[in-house]
Amino acid sequence: MVSALQMALTASLIVFLGQWRYAQVKRNRRSWHDLVSMLQARDWDLKDVRSVRGMFTHAPFLVQLADYATEHSRNPDASFLEELRRDAFTIRLFALSALAKHLLGRTNTT
Repeated sequence: MVSALQMALTASLIVFLGQWRYAQVKRNRRSWHDLVSMLQARDWDLKDVRSVRGMFTHAPFLVQLADYATEHSRNPDASFLEELRRDAFTIRLFALSALAKHLLGRTNTT
Protein backbone atom coordinates (compact mmCIF):
# COMPACT_ATOMS: atom_id res chain seq x y z
CA MET A 1 0.00 0.00 0.00
CA VAL A 2 1.07 3.54 -0.67
CA SER A 3 1.71 5.43 2.53
CA ALA A 4 0.42 8.90 3.23
CA LEU A 5 4.02 10.16 3.27
CA GLN A 6 4.65 8.85 -0.24
CA MET A 7 1.45 10.45 -1.49
CA ALA A 8 2.36 13.77 0.16
CA LEU A 9 5.86 13.69 -1.35
CA THR A 10 4.48 12.84 -4.79
CA ALA A 11 1.91 15.62 -4.58
CA SER A 12 4.59 18.08 -3.43
CA LEU A 13 6.83 17.08 -6.32
CA ILE A 14 4.00 17.52 -8.83
CA VAL A 15 3.17 20.98 -7.44
CA PHE A 16 6.83 21.98 -7.49
CA LEU A 17 7.30 20.84 -11.09
CA GLY A 18 4.13 22.65 -12.13
CA GLN A 19 5.30 25.88 -10.53
CA TRP A 20 8.77 25.49 -12.05
CA ARG A 21 7.30 24.94 -15.51
CA TYR A 22 5.01 27.95 -15.13
CA ALA A 23 8.00 30.10 -14.11
CA GLN A 24 9.96 28.89 -17.17
CA VAL A 25 7.11 29.70 -19.55
CA LYS A 26 6.64 33.11 -17.94
CA ARG A 27 10.39 33.82 -18.18
CA ASN A 28 10.49 32.83 -21.84
CA ARG A 29 7.65 35.25 -22.67
CA ARG A 30 9.43 38.30 -21.31
CA SER A 31 10.10 41.09 -23.75
CA TRP A 32 13.28 43.13 -23.98
CA HIS A 33 11.45 45.95 -22.18
CA ASP A 34 10.54 43.56 -19.35
CA LEU A 35 14.17 42.45 -18.94
CA VAL A 36 15.49 46.01 -18.92
CA SER A 37 12.78 47.07 -16.47
CA MET A 38 13.74 44.23 -14.15
CA LEU A 39 17.38 45.29 -14.28
CA GLN A 40 16.54 48.94 -13.63
CA ALA A 41 14.19 48.05 -10.78
CA ARG A 42 16.97 46.27 -8.92
CA ASP A 43 18.84 48.12 -6.21
CA TRP A 44 22.34 48.16 -7.72
CA ASP A 45 24.18 49.11 -4.57
CA LEU A 46 27.88 48.56 -5.17
CA LYS A 47 28.27 46.64 -1.91
CA ASP A 48 25.51 44.22 -2.97
CA VAL A 49 26.94 43.66 -6.45
CA ARG A 50 30.35 42.83 -4.97
CA SER A 51 28.87 40.53 -2.34
CA VAL A 52 28.69 36.81 -2.97
CA ARG A 53 24.95 36.78 -2.42
CA GLY A 54 24.53 39.63 -4.88
CA MET A 55 26.54 37.80 -7.52
CA PHE A 56 24.44 34.67 -6.99
CA THR A 57 21.23 36.67 -7.29
CA HIS A 58 22.21 38.70 -10.36
CA ALA A 59 23.85 35.95 -12.46
CA PRO A 60 20.57 34.57 -13.92
CA PHE A 61 20.05 37.88 -15.72
CA LEU A 62 23.05 37.05 -17.88
CA VAL A 63 21.34 33.85 -18.98
CA GLN A 64 18.06 35.63 -19.62
CA LEU A 65 19.80 38.23 -21.76
CA ALA A 66 21.61 35.51 -23.72
CA ASP A 67 18.35 33.59 -24.21
CA TYR A 68 16.58 36.68 -25.43
CA ALA A 69 19.40 37.51 -27.86
CA THR A 70 19.38 33.94 -29.17
CA GLU A 71 15.64 33.94 -29.80
CA HIS A 72 15.28 37.44 -31.21
CA SER A 73 18.47 38.12 -33.12
CA ARG A 74 18.86 37.36 -36.80
CA ASN A 75 22.51 36.44 -36.56
CA PRO A 76 23.56 36.03 -32.91
CA ASP A 77 27.16 35.40 -31.98
CA ALA A 78 26.68 31.86 -30.68
CA SER A 79 30.13 31.56 -29.11
CA PHE A 80 29.70 34.83 -27.19
CA LEU A 81 26.25 33.87 -25.93
CA GLU A 82 27.44 30.42 -24.89
CA GLU A 83 30.33 32.03 -23.03
CA LEU A 84 27.90 34.39 -21.31
CA ARG A 85 25.77 31.44 -20.16
CA ARG A 86 28.85 29.54 -19.01
CA ASP A 87 30.07 32.58 -17.06
CA ALA A 88 26.68 32.94 -15.36
CA PHE A 89 26.72 29.27 -14.40
CA THR A 90 30.27 29.55 -13.09
CA ILE A 91 29.42 32.64 -11.05
CA ARG A 92 26.43 30.91 -9.47
CA LEU A 93 28.40 27.73 -8.79
CA PHE A 94 31.28 29.52 -7.06
CA ALA A 95 28.96 31.87 -5.18
CA LEU A 96 26.91 28.91 -3.95
CA SER A 97 30.09 27.14 -2.90
CA ALA A 98 31.32 30.23 -1.04
CA LEU A 99 27.96 30.68 0.68
CA ALA A 100 27.92 27.01 1.72
CA LYS A 101 31.46 27.28 3.12
CA HIS A 102 30.47 30.41 5.00
CA LEU A 103 27.40 28.74 6.49
CA LEU A 104 29.31 25.59 7.39
CA GLY A 105 32.01 27.71 9.00
CA ARG A 106 29.38 29.46 11.07
CA THR A 107 27.78 26.22 12.26
CA ASN A 108 31.13 24.62 13.11
CA THR A 109 32.16 27.51 15.36
CA THR A 110 29.02 27.50 17.49
